[in-house]
Amino acid sequence: EIMAGLTKGHKVKLLGPLGNGFNLEKAKCKKVAILAGGIGIAPLLELAKSLGPKADFYAGFTYEPYFVDEFKPYVNNITTTSYANDHKFITEEFDPNSYDIIYACGPNGMLKAVHEK
Repeated sequence: EIMAGLTKGHKVKLLGPLGNGFNLEKAKCKKVAILAGGIGIAPLLELAKSLGPKADFYAGFTYEPYFVDEFKPYVNNITTTSYANDHKFITEEFDPNSYDIIYACGPNGMLKAVHEK
């Protein structure tokens, strides 16, 4: 509501983007996973395009999956979960030990779960 009430000329303070970027050099000749949680999917499409068709893509959503079809030309395999439908998180479908490199973007809880696996 606050943003909708602003008019032309109002100034707002924004923070972002946050994170460290993705080091593509580390992915050369490696088995790669891309892991997205919710809106964390957005920056990962460009990553998938940059890596070429060698990564497996995992995406977890609260409700219905979205934007996943955009990844099909750029990845090997796609796995998705919807907590509302599947009653599980994407981290339950993902085995980090199967990969040399993992690129992830999503909520802190998801990132922490991957780190602790």
